[in-house]
Amino acid sequence: MKGIATILVALLLAASPPPLVPLRIQTIPTDDATPILYAQRAGLFAKAGIDVELDKAGSGAAIAAAVLAGSYDIGLSNLVTLMEAHARGVGFTLLAAAGSYRSKAPFSELVVAHDSSAAGAKDLNGKTIATPALDSLSTLVISAWVDRHGGDSRTLKFVEIPISAAPAALEEHRIDAALMNDTVLSSALASGTVRILAPAMDAVAPHFPYSGWFASTAWAAQHRDLVQAFSRVIAESAAYTNAHHAETAAMLAAFTGQTLEVVERANRPEDDTTLRLSEIQPLVDLAAKYKLIPQAFPAREMVDPSVARP
Repeated sequence: MKGIATILVALLLAASPPPLVPLRIQTIPTDDATPILYAQRAGLFAKAGIDVELDKAGSGAAIAAAVLAGSYDIGLSNLVTLMEAHARGVGFTLLAAAGSYRSKAPFSELVVAHDSSAAGAKDLNGKTIATPALDSLSTLVISAWVDRHGGDSRTLKFVEIPISAAPAALEEHRIDAALMNDTVLSSALASGTVRILAPAMDAVAPHFPYSGWFASTAWAAQHRDLVQAFSRVIAESAAYTNAHHAETAAMLAAFTGQTLEVVERANRPEDDTTLRLSEIQPLVDLAAKYKLIPQAFPAREMVDPSVARP
């Protein structure tokens, strides 16, 4: 009997699924996090053997610091922040794509007050422009657009103002323009306080990734199977959420603290399902041109080789 019991215990243990691998992730509470939220709710991470602990932070820079310190395994950040870190020799590597810009459905616009006389790039020369952070993706995009359309970015006066505070600052004429994203953008347009001047992000490319999921290079090298499993889950989840904005609106609203009405009205971005080096490189080159990084480098240097695509 003892032998049979031992065999039965062994069989039960063999049939039991292995324990889930813990994965600590930190994200900004924006639409870029939607694939993570859906993957958790749909059980995609659990199916891949991963137990996700998800926390929020206020900025990509704060997340980068937390990942570097080892407080989290994977984080979300805009690519310019990661490019600046790479240029300083900080060991970060991209594991999966996140938010992407598409000119056919711009979710971000350069806006001015509803009563502004500005009609083009030259009208912004010498003006005060709001950006969520200095030397950031926003300042890069605005500078490139102004120069490309006949203005002079060297004359721009950038001030750091949260996107949520930009509509009031425009209405009170404390600033002259701002790069505004949904869902703040759709609410400001609906209220009539702002109008669109231009889709400034077109100055980078018609389609490019602006954010991504990353880890420290050392952590990624030590967790090869987990990196690939995470990347597969994110790609699968993004493919679904890109095509089901209506179904994911309530989930996103709850996570970000916005109303369902605001989220449903927004022109929401899509998340890329692959990390294409050819789509990242223009942003690297532009960051070098505007001195956010000392010099350009091959995009492959900041992307995990197992997930990089040409």
